[in-house]
Order: sequence, then C-alpha cells, then structure tokens
Amino acid sequence: MSLRHLLFGSLRRQLVFGVAVVHAVMMSLFVWDLSLRQQEFLLVRQAEQSQSLADTLAVSAAAGMLARDSAGLQELVDAHANYPGIVFVMLTDAAGRVLAHNEPGRRGLYLADAASQRMLGAERALTLARGTELVDSATPVLMNGKRLGWARVGLSAGATRSRLDAVTRDGLLYTGAAILIGAVLALWMGRRLTRKLHLIRDAAEAVRAGDHAARARVAGDDEAAVVALGFNAMLDTLVEREAELKNAQERLATSEERLQLALRGANDGIWDWDIASGRVFFSPRWKSLLGYAEDEIGDSVDEWKQRVHPDDLEATLADVQAHLDGHTPAYQNIHRMRHKDGHWVWILDRGACHRDGMGAPVRMVGTHTDVSERITLERALFEEKELAQVTLASIGDGVLTSDREGRVSFLNSVAERLTGWSNAEALGRPVGEILSLVREDTGEPVANPVDLCRAEDRVVEISSHTLLVNREGEQLAIEDSAAPIRDRDGNLAGVVLVFHDVTDKRVMTREMAWQLAHDGLTGLFNRREFERRLGELLGQAETDPTDTRHAMLYLDLDQFKIVNDTCGHLAGDELLKRLSQLMQGHVRGDDTLARLGGDEFGLLLRACPLDKAREIAEKLRALVRDFRFVWEGREFEIGVSIGLAPIHGAGQTLVDVMTAADMACYAAKEKGRNRIHVHLPDDEDLNRRREELHAASGIRAALAANRFRLHGQEIRPLHGDGRAHYEVLLRLQDERGELLSPAVFIPAAERFGLMGEVDRWVVRESFRWLGELPHLDLSINLSGLSLQDDGFAAFVLREVRAQGVDPARVCFEITETAAISNLGRALAFMREMKEKGFRFALDDFGAGMSSFSYLKNLPVDYLKIDGAFVRDIVSDPIDRAFVEAIHRIGQVMGKQTIAEFVENDAILRELRYIGVNYAQGYGIARPLPLEELRPAEPRLIAARMRG
Repeated sequence: MSLRHLLFGSLRRQLVFGVAVVHAVMMSLFVWDLSLRQQEFLLVRQAEQSQSLADTLAVSAAAGMLARDSAGLQELVDAHANYPGIVFVMLTDAAGRVLAHNEPGRRGLYLADAASQRMLGAERALTLARGTELVDSATPVLMNGKRLGWARVGLSAGATRSRLDAVTRDGLLYTGAAILIGAVLALWMGRRLTRKLHLIRDAAEAVRAGDHAARARVAGDDEAAVVALGFNAMLDTLVEREAELKNAQERLATSEERLQLALRGANDGIWDWDIASGRVFFSPRWKSLLGYAEDEIGDSVDEWKQRVHPDDLEATLADVQAHLDGHTPAYQNIHRMRHKDGHWVWILDRGACHRDGMGAPVRMVGTHTDVSERITLERALFEEKELAQVTLASIGDGVLTSDREGRVSFLNSVAERLTGWSNAEALGRPVGEILSLVREDTGEPVANPVDLCRAEDRVVEISSHTLLVNREGEQLAIEDSAAPIRDRDGNLAGVVLVFHDVTDKRVMTREMAWQLAHDGLTGLFNRREFERRLGELLGQAETDPTDTRHAMLYLDLDQFKIVNDTCGHLAGDELLKRLSQLMQGHVRGDDTLARLGGDEFGLLLRACPLDKAREIAEKLRALVRDFRFVWEGREFEIGVSIGLAPIHGAGQTLVDVMTAADMACYAAKEKGRNRIHVHLPDDEDLNRRREELHAASGIRAALAANRFRLHGQEIRPLHGDGRAHYEVLLRLQDERGELLSPAVFIPAAERFGLMGEVDRWVVRESFRWLGELPHLDLSINLSGLSLQDDGFAAFVLREVRAQGVDPARVCFEITETAAISNLGRALAFMREMKEKGFRFALDDFGAGMSSFSYLKNLPVDYLKIDGAFVRDIVSDPIDRAFVEAIHRIGQVMGKQTIAEFVENDAILRELRYIGVNYAQGYGIARPLPLEELRPAEPRLIAARMRG
C-alpha cells in the first residue's frame, strides 16, 4: 500500500489526516510564539541584572579611582566576581586601560576591540552585547559629573538557555498530545459521517456484480440520504431502458435480415457513415467488390479515401461536401477505386444523408455499384468517335483528307492556315487545286502526293526541299507524307495527307550550320570547321594517286596586343574584322581562311605547291604590313608572322600539320617577327622547339604525379668558422624511373612559363624536409618568374605557417640575372622576407656586367662566385683576380662568399689562401638523395632547380 493511498485512500483517512495536520500546525505556531516571548523576557531580565551589577560596581569604585587605589579597586572586582554566572568583571580608566580585572593577567592592558571602542565613545551606561550566550553591560564611573572610567560586567546566559530548552520540550509534548486527541476525534467523526456513503458503495458493488435488484437502504434527510434516493431511481430507470433496448434489438435484427436479403439481390455494396464519430460501416459485399475479406478493411473514412484514385479524389470529395452542405438532394459520383490485386475498378457511388432537427448532417448511407464494364464500353465508343475528329482537328500538323477520287473531304485548322483555303471552300475540290507544290531549288511543280498515293496504293513521303505555294502566293517549306485510308474490305476509301510548316526550322538549320562553321566576330570559318576541312583534305591526300600537294599557313598578328592594350577590346575587334575582310579578298576561291582564336588565323591552300604557297604567304604578309589601322586619331602599323607547313598526306595527321605550322609561326616570331618560316623535316630550330614542347608536357605530368626528386651536395666551410651545409639539386624522374638532369627540363620550364609551379613544388617539399630533419637549414633558389609573381610571398608565408618552419632556417637564392632584370620586385620580395627572418644569397655572382653596381642595393647574406671564374683559378691569373676582388668586396660589405665548381685540391688551396668562406663542387662532395642526409649536426639545405 502506497503512502498516498494510506493517507488519502478514503474520506475517513482524509478527514483524520486533515484534522491531525491542522492541530500540528496550530500547536507548533503556539509553542514557537511562546518560546520567543519567554526568550525575550529572560534576556531582558539578564540584561537588567548585568546592568545593575555594573552600576553598583561603578558607584563603589568612584572613590578608589579618584584615590588611585589599585588594591581597593581589585577587591571590589573580586567581590563582584563571586556573583553567580559572572564571566568577567573589570574597571578601566577613561582611556580604556584595565585598572582591575577578575583575571589578574589582564590588568594594565588597553581595550581595543570594537565593543570597547563603542563603550569609550559613549556618554552613559549601555549594553554592549545581549544574546543567549553572554550579556555585556558597561556603566561610566563618575565623580562630580566627571567621568573617571568604566565599570564593565559580563554575565553568562547559560541559565536562561536552560529555561528556554525546558519551555521548548514542554511545548513539543503539548503539541503531540493535541495531535493525538485530534486524530481520535477525527476518526470518530469520520466513521459517523461516512457510514451512509459506505451503504451506497456496497449497493453499487452489488449492481456491478450483476444484482440489478440491489438498492441503497439509507434513512434520513441529510445529503447522503438524498444521494441514495437518486441512486436508487437511476437503477430503476436503467432496468426499464434495458428491457426497451432488448425489444429494439430484436426488431433491428429482423430489419437487418430483410436488408441483407435485398442487398444480396441487388449485388451492391453498402456503406454507413456516422459523421459525428467518423466511423463507417462497410458491408461484406462492399469489401468483396474490391477483393477484400470481411476482416481486411477497418471502419474509418480513410479506408475509402486511400483506395480512391488520386486523380478522382478531389472531385469525389467535392460532390460529397456539396450534398452535406445541402446543395444537392442526393450524392452521386463515378470514380475509380483500387482493387486488392492493384487494378482499378469503376464505382458508381450513391448516397443520402440524414439530418438532425437543425438541419445538420449526422449520418450518411449509400451504395457502391461496379460499373467498370459499362465505363469501358462507353470509353471505347467515345474514343472511337473522337479519335478521328480530335486527331484531324487538333493536330499541330496540317491534315487534308480526300475521297477515292482525290477530292478534298476535310481540312483541319492548320491546313486551312497553311493553304489559305477554308474547309468549306475546299470541300469537293481536287487536291491539286488546294495544294500547289514546287521544288525549293528550281521552282518546278512537284507531283501531288495524294495522286501518287492513290495511284500506287502506298504511303508516299513528300520529297525534301518542297515548297507549298498557298492561296496568297506565299511559299512555305513543308515536310511529311500521304497515306491511304481503307474500308473494312481493305479497299481504298481515300487518302490522308499530313504536312507541317518547316520554314523556320530550315532557316534556323541554315543559321545554326553557319554559326557552327564560322567565327561570330570576323565571319571567317572557325577552328572547328578549319580542322574538319583539313581532316578531309588529309584523307584525300592520303588516297590521291596524283600526288597533289597542299599547304597550310599559320598567321599570328604582330603588335596586336599594343592596339588591344592602348585602345581597348573594341578597337582590337574592329582591327580583326577589317584584316579578315582584307585577307578574305585576296585568297583563292577553293582555299579556306579561318580565325583559329585570338589574333591567330589559318589558311588552307588546296592543290598548292610549296613555291606557290610561299608566294601567297608573302602577298598576305605584305598586305598586312602595308595596312594602316586608325582608331580615334591614332594610327597603328600591324605585322604578321607566318608559319608554312607542306601537306603531302603520307602518314600525316591533323595534329602533325597544325603543330608543324604553329612551330613554324613561332620560329618566325623568334627570328624577328613579320616574316615567313617554312617547316622542313631537318629544321633544327623547329626540332628543338618540338623537344621543348615535349619536355614541357613532361614537366606538367611530373608535377601532377609528384615525380620530382631532391638531392643534396655539401658546401664546406674553409676556415672552421662557418657551418657545413648542403645545396639541394632538383632532378626529374621520367616514366621509366630514370633521373633527368635539370639541363634537360629547366630551359623548357622557363620558356613555357612553368618555373613558377616548379618553384612552389620545391619550396613545399623543402619545407617538408625541414620538418623531417630538424638539424637541417634550408636555402632555396628562386627563378625570375617567381620574383614577378605578386602572390609568391603570400604562398611562402602560408607554407611556413602550415608546416611550422622557422624562417631563420631558410635562405633564398636569387641569380644575379633574375635580380637585376626584376630589380624592383626582387627588392620588395627580399625586404618583406628579411623582415620575417629569412636569409638571401646572390647566385652566379660576377656573370653579369653590372654586378658591383647593383650589389650595394641587394640585401643578401651570401655571394656565390660564378664557377666560370673558379674553375681556372689555378692557371688563369685573371680569373684568380676576379675571385679575389669579389671576395674582398663581399667582406667589406659584410657578406660571406661561396665558391662553386671546386673540382680538385689545388683549387681548394687557392680559395683558402684568398680567404673565401665556403667551397662547393665535386672536389668536395658529390650530390646524394636527401633521404641519405640525416646527420646529427645542423645542415643548410640550398634547394636549387639547376644541376
């Protein structure tokens, strides 16, 4: 039994618990108030007693203080100390010095606590503390109105606390007794007051057990008796209603039996919807119409809704709502419902609602009839009837039908619009009169397809490029066909001609074909069409037995960028259009002139020997050279570089020809522009460019596949005051796994603008090595392209942060040529990096002509003396003088020197004698892979892109 049930399980328990709680609360408040009053009374008595002792002591001590009789004062204090409950007794002078105290050790001390300070500042007697533990009182010692000092008494409140505890205990005893008496009284009252309720409850339990004759036998006129009378009357009414209900059920069973017999004969399903509860009765036949057993469908409206076809549901619900709202006398709708096996059943749904006295619908009853077969027949008939009419009247094409004699029997609206004849006007006329057809290219009449279909008894398609000349004389391009119409016996009953207007389509097709093959700006052929024609020409040349020669010209305008940059793109576009018109007027009719992109053009020369191709190229070059372009008062001269590539067809591909012409054009530009260069198989310049192109593609592939490798070569200090370090050399691993020297790929990388990407790869990988080898420093050579890159400094700083590299461990090397050619940007980059802690070295120093004049402006830490001076230092006094001069200038400027290409001991001795700080070369150490350079001592890595 839970605590809640124990206390509140019955009215009796609630009454007992409530009276007990009320007694407990009232007695607790009484005892608490009594204790507070008693405590206050006792504390007041204690304070009065303490103050009285202090007053007595002050009066007795006045003479002794005046006479300064310390012994007499102490006797007074000792006499008062014997009073019961005394904690302390003292006499002080006006300054707070203790003259006498019940504790001898305190005599002569000064009182400094807050209570004493308050006492010394007071003018009359006061109570310094009053609590349950201590009462502290003080009285001034006066003589003739003059204050000589203070008498102070501390009295314990222990006796008071004992009295308070006794009062509290008595109060708790009284409270317990009051609660007990109240509970007993409440128990007696509860039993008396709830006895009649128990009699009613017993009667209710008997009725629930099945004794419908049981009644509550309660006498009197109080509330319980009134409830008992009502309870008995309710039971009498229920017995009467039960008898009536039994009779009604018997009548209902008879009615339901009759209804079932009627429904079974009608073969319809019944539904009965209780609108208030939302419950629906579905008869077994209703369920079987959809293929369900009795227990497979519930009694909610959703059972019906979820089976109605989604396309029919909205209209069906609207019809139901219209009947419920009183807009229709009955509900009727035909819709589809999903059968258990998945197919759709057409249902004729009819019903009517029953309304209450206010006209609100409360119930709706109806039937379902399967009308699928009827609907199928009706639809078939309708479709059969409408098929021809809808097709002929509404089709987007023009439709003309004729009888077996070739006379018009029908024109749809589209055919009326296209021919200019109305259906009424054309009816019975010969088709040839209504449909006048001619050829698009010649204008000659075309045989009428209806007549051809009748004559040949087959489908006849209208020939391509056919025009319809309508009644107003307008010509329309049409397409489509004529087909025979047969009767049930298979005989020709007529012809149907279906046609549509393709005028816009043909115009658009021609425009799209033109746009696909031409450049939108110049009107010349575009690169796609040019390559298509070149491919056709190569195919012909491959199979041509006459050994006919062809040629291709690749034209690249010179100085076009000047016009574009100074006057804008509008001027550049206008220049391209004028030059295109100019060149188009000077090419042969069978040749193909195309704009390949930007300011580049291609000319395909058919059946043109090499000498003739040279002649045509020279005419075009002179034509462009003599052309003067004027824009907004400014005049420009334009040149053109032309590459000529012969086409012989023997194994040549489109890429071969285009590449050969492109490289020849590039060679013409390299040799001074505004000239012609012919591609020949033994042309060394073109072969070199081809190799560079191949190398450039290899560099891109190596960057994508991460096939670059770093090696290190030692740079040794010569005088013991420097740190040994290494220079890292870049290698490229080809597809076969072989390592290539930088001399193979660096020129191509510089020519094709790839050095910036290579530099970034080297920086990233070198920084990664710093993380793996904490004892190594790093020095990285940068190309001129990286110095021109405004974003390179930000890239370096991002890598430093990403890989946690200390800039003090990094030194960048810049070649003298790169630094001088990009002096402004080189200085900006070096100053920004120096502020971050990086170091710099000037590589190949002495190779340029302005080394010493620029050196004082470059904030470098190291000078790397060009190896051309170091290699012959032993045998050539001039080279030795150069090395010595470079070293001396470096020392004066506070820069250390490094000698490259140190190949033997003799060179090493000379360098030591001169005082060069570092030496590097095969005479010192050969390069090794960085994986093998893992010494314990710190090393300086110089990451280079050269061998």
